[in-house]
Amino acid sequence: MKRSEINSAIEYAIEKFKENKIALPPFAYWKPEQWRKMAGGARRIILAGMGWDVTDLGRGKFKEIGAVLFTVRNGVPGAGNQGVSTGVPYCEKYIVLMDVSPHALVENGRHHQQGRRRADDGAVQLDRG
Repeated sequence: MKRSEINSAIEYAIEKFKENKIALPPFAYWKPEQWRKMAGGARRIILAGMGWDVTDLGRGKFKEIGAVLFTVRNGVPGAGNQGVSTGVPYCEKYIVLMDVSPHALVENGRHHQQGRRRADDGAVQLDRG
């Protein structure tokens, strides 16, 4: 994917989160310059792999089966040895699927009901209306 497509997908996800009153942490909105500036202070975020992921599961069909994920919290076993405590033994992620058709959901291996949140995995399926 081109960087512009990734940025558009993230912007789309941010709008969907806002529409559904899902608050993201400040680092969700950082630009590359801010990441460089905050590198030392962002060590925990980087170590825990928090932030944005944009994927089509390697299939080259982002518009049909793509997903935008935002990791809010993520535990890292053994992180204490690196002087950074992640503080949680679990992860919390939000997921926006780009196409909510039943075919795309089955192809992605997910069987969510449209517009429903699942407490077991933190996934949120939003209507692309």
